[in-house]
Amino acid sequence: MMSIHQDGDHDDDDDDDDDAVGRVAQHSSSNSMDSKNLAICWWPTLMWPEITSMDTMYLTTRPLEELVQLLIDQHGFFFHGESEVN
Repeated sequence: MMSIHQDGDHDDDDDDDDDAVGRVAQHSSSNSMDSKNLAICWWPTLMWPEITSMDTMYLTTRPLEELVQLLIDQHGFFFHGESEVN
């Protein structure tokens, strides 16, 4: 469980939960779920674009996959306050 302090710092009582997707990607050699495959699976759950035609779907899918892949690849920067992008 994570608790947030008034100064913005947080304590992670359970680090396993907040890095689950990153850990899956790190083991992609054995599970075939690299950040690209994870992004393909997860973007429809995380992003809900209004898709009104096949053209819209074609134009929307790739950028959203790439965005989710970036979030997975750079999760330390976006979610853990790391100062540099890996």
